[in-house]
Amino acid sequence: MTASKIPAQLPAVRVFLFDFDGVLVDSLGDIASSVNAALRHFDCPELEQETVRGFVGDGARCLLSRAFAAAAGKAGLPPALSDAELDERLAWYKRWYETHAVEKTVLYPGVAALLEGIRAAGAASAVVSNKPARVSAVIAEKLGIAADLCAIIGPEDTGKTKPAPDGLAEALRRINGARKDGGLPYTPADVLMTGDSPQDIQAGKNFGCRTCAVLGGYTPAGRLLAAGADFSVRTAGELIQIVP
Repeated sequence: MTASKIPAQLPAVRVFLFDFDGVLVDSLGDIASSVNAALRHFDCPELEQETVRGFVGDGARCLLSRAFAAAAGKAGLPPALSDAELDERLAWYKRWYETHAVEKTVLYPGVAALLEGIRAAGAASAVVSNKPARVSAVIAEKLGIAADLCAIIGPEDTGKTKPAPDGLAEALRRINGARKDGGLPYTPADVLMTGDSPQDIQAGKNFGCRTCAVLGGYTPAGRLLAAGADFSVRTAGELIQIVP
């Protein structure tokens, strides 16, 4: 499957929903450093950043499970962890990452202008991530984009992770609840979900909205394109072209 550019006659988008890591922010350096800190703490060998890249996207528990399995394989140890062992490692990782989340993390080019443009146009933007919302909020604040986002949604807000559509529905509910223009509520037909993983694209499909794949994120392009997004861009900043 080949990449599909932004359609020339794309119906107006009024609500822009974004995944966070690999889409708005390049956070791989801090994630990989924190994963390796956890591996060191539990006497496991560290992993290359590019190895960690392939583990990102399904939430911290899956990230840690994959990382410790890979490290165990590297050291010739049994790969399986009990639930209790994984819980212990996950709790340690979360504590570490929350205090080291914005050391290397930066906005992707064009993201600040995109979010400012969406707000200036009277449209709405929000983050729907499998990362805890409180961590995303800290990063967004420190990188100067929090004021342009109508909501930041994480798994703790709905009890579900993408590809479930619950986070998208919660973001739209909050956006509609905050509107002051007296217009009709936005529906999924007004929404574009933009992400860099198959889970993001499937979440958009499950929600019934349009989808955009970001090929410059953390998922290999071929795997991401196979998810069947409506169109794709290299970086999220390119979406400035469709801001109403």
